[in-house]
Amino acid sequence: MNISRSLALALPLLFLIGCEEQGSSPVEPEGPGILFDKPPHTHGDEDPGDPGPPDPEIVFRSDGAIRVIDASGANETVVFEMTGPINSTSWSPDGSQILFSSAPDPHGISVLDVTIGADGQPLGGVPVTIVPRVPLGFVYPSWSPDGTEIALADGHVSEPPSSLWVANVDGTGLTAIYDAPAGWLVNSSTSWSFDGTRIAFVERLEDFGAARIIVVSRDREIGDPVITLVDGEFGNIKFIDWARTSDQIVFDARYNGRRPKDTEYHVYTVDVANGDFFTEITKGWYPTWSPDDSEIAFSTYQPQKLAIITLGGTTRTLTTTDPHNVNWRR
Repeated sequence: MNISRSLALALPLLFLIGCEEQGSSPVEPEGPGILFDKPPHTHGDEDPGDPGPPDPEIVFRSDGAIRVIDASGANETVVFEMTGPINSTSWSPDGSQILFSSAPDPHGISVLDVTIGADGQPLGGVPVTIVPRVPLGFVYPSWSPDGTEIALADGHVSEPPSSLWVANVDGTGLTAIYDAPAGWLVNSSTSWSFDGTRIAFVERLEDFGAARIIVVSRDREIGDPVITLVDGEFGNIKFIDWARTSDQIVFDARYNGRRPKDTEYHVYTVDVANGDFFTEITKGWYPTWSPDDSEIAFSTYQPQKLAIITLGGTTRTLTTTDPHNVNWRR
């Protein structure tokens, strides 16, 4: 039996075992604490006076830690630390949990509860592994806009194909909905459309000679048509984020041999409906949209700092901490 398809049968048992070994109860804050109880941010019919998601709004990984920060640049807080690498971070739509991939302990796709303590500062609980990293090397999970599902990539090469997967938020129901062609890997960033009907992800050659963005229907089956964006334009793409109100995708990339070689990443936007045209925004990487799509948070170069740029081109720097895998709450 193909291991990539039989894993779905074993996941519920693995999930239960993992909870018994690691403990699934989050650390309770000292004194009165509340979850971020504001509902997911919606678009189109909200009150114009709605301030958007409560702080902290932005999550990123840095120096073996998961950090959160207000969009104003205030209240940077470590909510989780570990000795191994953290590969990605993603806010739940309601702001109560952070989804991340890591190794070796926890090892896989995990969920971290986040509460607000009596002093008003965010507190992280004990992460619970919902999808084990082995045998497929799952990475780069992202929440669906309604918070009921996650998308995740696998980068294994020992038993092709490399695939895009979807699962319930507890890790059950793991299903592959896309298989990469021979020689290509789905081992990087994933992002859901604002309406939850589509998923975008990065697909790249094993030798990093080329990368592209693939868009698929959430309900697709293996073999159904896909949309391919910026195919052959770039040597590598690390991170993508779908806009909260439109079909714009922001991504970071560096060129391959078809253009002058560039070892630094730049931030671009591309429209799903017109993928042959993309716009350069700034130099940097790990971009993510603000809830109203008027700004983009990203990591700058040399030195690496967390910054926010408006679509008009004005940039402000938030922190000097080395930020990766930046994600702004929906």
